[in-house]
Amino acid sequence: MRLDILLALAMLTGVSPAPSQQAARDYDKSHSIPPFGQIFISNTSGTIKVSACEGKEVHVAATINGPDREFLRIQDNSTPGRVEIFPRYLQFGKGNASVDFDVRVPRGIDYHLNVWSFSGRVEMDGARGRIVARSNSGDVSMKKVRGFAMASSVSGSVSGELERTRETNNVLYTSISGNIAVEAPADVDATIDMSSHSGGIQTDFPVEVKDMRYGPGKLAKLKLGSGRQIVSMRSTYGRVSLTRQKPAPAPK
Repeated sequence: MRLDILLALAMLTGVSPAPSQQAARDYDKSHSIPPFGQIFISNTSGTIKVSACEGKEVHVAATINGPDREFLRIQDNSTPGRVEIFPRYLQFGKGNASVDFDVRVPRGIDYHLNVWSFSGRVEMDGARGRIVARSNSGDVSMKKVRGFAMASSVSGSVSGELERTRETNNVLYTSISGNIAVEAPADVDATIDMSSHSGGIQTDFPVEVKDMRYGPGKLAKLKLGSGRQIVSMRSTYGRVSLTRQKPAPAPK
């Protein structure tokens, strides 16, 4: 029996379709790719969450939402050593649907990881390698990444969380019209430069905020500890802030 008939019967009887019926259009698959393999996840509307997990495989799950979900499919163009997944709309004018991606990558393994959402939030937590997390009109969050990483949004806010590490990381946070807010432990090893053309700079670390030499704007640069990590925070029209992480509460 076709799924649309089952859905109609469920509406008439007040019974929700079984999870197996709802999941027919969704995506749930594990991929075995080597270290430094490529992972590319793009999205038109909806969130992308990436987090580190135990195990040796990359796991991607996708949930389709919205009244036009019947007209959207998850396209998997993955090849050996490369994961490429994105939504594909089947009919023009039937775009009232979104996709939420949940991506799990093995902890401690480097990948070339590129995720992008045109209109949705992107979250990156604990990944490592060469990392790009972008959104055109959504917020971007990037926490505790290792390697070379960029978090970028055109009109959304960007947030981040640094950690103390002996590794040499290079992290860039950038936004055109959104704010940038990064937290760091008091004993972090990092060289940090911050700039904003019209939003200002706020920090509770000891640093002098200066005027830009040419044109309006503020900038600041500070070295914390050995300065092992290189961190840049740049917003054109938004506020840039760097604050100390609050200590974890003592166990009761």
